[in-house]
Formats: sequence, C-alpha cells, structure tokens
Amino acid sequence: MSGYIQASGNVQNDDALVGVLHDMVVGVTGLPTSLVRPRWQPQPPTQPSVSTAWCAIGITRYEPYDYPQWTQDDDDSGTQHRYERLDALATFYGPQSSFYAARLRDGLYVWQNYTTLAAQGIKLRSVDEIVHLGELINSQYISRSDVPLSFVRFVEPVYPVPAIGQVSVSFITDTGLHCTITASQEN
Repeated sequence: MSGYIQASGNVQNDDALVGVLHDMVVGVTGLPTSLVRPRWQPQPPTQPSVSTAWCAIGITRYEPYDYPQWTQDDDDSGTQHRYERLDALATFYGPQSSFYAARLRDGLYVWQNYTTLAAQGIKLRSVDEIVHLGELINSQYISRSDVPLSFVRFVEPVYPVPAIGQVSVSFITDTGLHCTITASQEN
C-alpha cells in the first residue's frame, strides 16, 4: 500500500460539534433554541430585535495534544487516540447579555451540566472572563458579552493501515558484531 489514506470513524467536527455546544447553551441558560445560533452561517437568519436576548456560538480553535497513541485493531485497520483542546466563543446579545453570560459560566460548573456534556465526549477545561462590550448593529448599539470557553475531548479516527505480519532487522557494529532480530505480530 502506498500513497495517502483518509481517516474514517465518528469524529464530530464543524456543524455536528457546534450542535452539541448549541444544546449545551440552550440547556444551561434557558434561552429558546431559536435564539442560540451558530456564529458563522452561509445564510445568516434575520437578527433578533435589540430588546431580545440571544446567543451566537462557534468554535474558534482546535489544538491537538502531541504524541497520539496508535493501536492496531485488526489486520486491516488501526486507531489513532488523541486528546484535543477545543476553544469556543459564546457571544450574548441584548439587554440581558451579561446575565446570560454569567448563567452559562456558572452553570457549566454544576455537576449535572458537566456530566451531561461529558456524556457527549467533551469535558469542560475552563471558562475565561466575561468581556462586556457594546456593538454597533444596524446603526444602533446593543449590549454584548463574550464568554471564551475551553474544552477537552478524546478523538479516535480509524485508518485503513494493514498490520505488519513480520519484520527482521539486522545490526552490524563497528567491531563486526552481527545481530538479527525478527518480530512477528500475534493476533
């Protein structure tokens, strides 16, 4: 086998992962589902009125931890095991933006909310300080609160890498000593 290979398996990224974070924000803050939106959308929906509290959430960074582990699953494939840090930004808009931002920050540390998210394969790493700003939208300022979030997850992509049945390695030292090692994989 030569050339590039692609991973398979169920590693959630992009829309599916933002969907998990969407449900987390809805569940922890109590905002209606329609008022928690992906931060970046190809066709953004109409923005809620300035008197409505709502949230935009999106993933801003994927940072893999070095040195993934490899296991050979069978004769035809293996799995790479890696921890990965995810950073996201939840931005709350409207007159209660700081209230909902604080509700998310504090609610994520409640054990039931923490374990509900962990059941999705994502664990809370940290919630950074809330930054409260005003934002000019449609010629009027609205209240805005940004909540940087950081999570850790374990990903396991599967690759179609065949097992090595047997390998032999020979060494010859400067003094002429010769050694051959043969290893075979047992299933």
